[in-house]
Amino acid sequence: GEIDRKNMAFETEIFKNLGEGNYFISAPIFVGSKNVGSFSVMLTKKSVDLALSASRREILAISLVSLLAAVAGIILIVGWLMRPVPLLAQAARKIGEGSLDISINWKSSDEMGLLTSAFNQMVKGLKERDYIKRVFGRYVSKEIAETLLSGKIALGGETREIAVLFADIRDFSKLSLEIRPQEIVSLLNAYFSLMTRVIQHRGGTLDKFVGDGLMAIFGAPLALEKPCERAVKAAQEMKWALSSFNKDREIKKLPPIKIGICVTYGRAVVGNIGSEDRTEYTAIGAPVNLAFRLEGLNKRLGTEFIVSKQAYEQTHSQFNYKKLGMYNIRGWAEPVESYEVLG
Repeated sequence: GEIDRKNMAFETEIFKNLGEGNYFISAPIFVGSKNVGSFSVMLTKKSVDLALSASRREILAISLVSLLAAVAGIILIVGWLMRPVPLLAQAARKIGEGSLDISINWKSSDEMGLLTSAFNQMVKGLKERDYIKRVFGRYVSKEIAETLLSGKIALGGETREIAVLFADIRDFSKLSLEIRPQEIVSLLNAYFSLMTRVIQHRGGTLDKFVGDGLMAIFGAPLALEKPCERAVKAAQEMKWALSSFNKDREIKKLPPIKIGICVTYGRAVVGNIGSEDRTEYTAIGAPVNLAFRLEGLNKRLGTEFIVSKQAYEQTHSQFNYKKLGMYNIRGWAEPVESYEVLG
């Protein structure tokens, strides 16, 4: 108990601040349970500063070296990770200039490797989209192709009021026997290219080629104002374009060609139609069937351009017509009224 009291008394003096940076530290010394003395240390500000000055310089030097090593390591690591960045920048610049024939050959499993892989996938997607647009643009106008690819138009089946244009080359079977196959292909390619441009100029969509004939629809997939009027104008312009086309053939001493055109109007189903492996955007319904049947009436009557009664009713105030009368058409129970477009 006496020792504990001494210890308690001593502990109050074990650390004493003498002011001005000077300290007194004292601790008892025991041998067994006997207090044989005490250990005392006097620290002055000067002695502490002298003792710590060497350590302070060592700590500062170690800290500086560690900082430099860390900075150098970061620079090396970042530089190593960022190696493909100049390649990505150069590739992005070329893509901005319109060149899609580019790929970054960089293989690694880190984040930059994933980035370059994603970049290559993006370029591949852009190339596929550009290819689809160019191929699709052969069938529809550029505006329609861009609208379809943007996802603004669903390609599912729907009912639309559309105009159908069908054109056929007269006496093509006889012509194909008189010229070589290569000339037949060249003739059809030149003729179809010209007529397709005319149709697309009026907002029509080329539906299909049927031998030496072609079918176009107006009013799908994009809704158009006055689709029937557009179809009749396109048909007239096809006749004018054919006149210029034949003049070029005459200069080359090639036989001219004649065409028959029919325009119908009505309600039809438009959308992707086909098998599981292959589909095409097309229209089915009464105006489509009638266009195929009614166009053949041109040959029987000696006319070049006729329209159905429904098409006449849509456009009679814009164009000059001649009533041809009622005619039996295969597949129709009642005679069908038709009109010839004049001028």
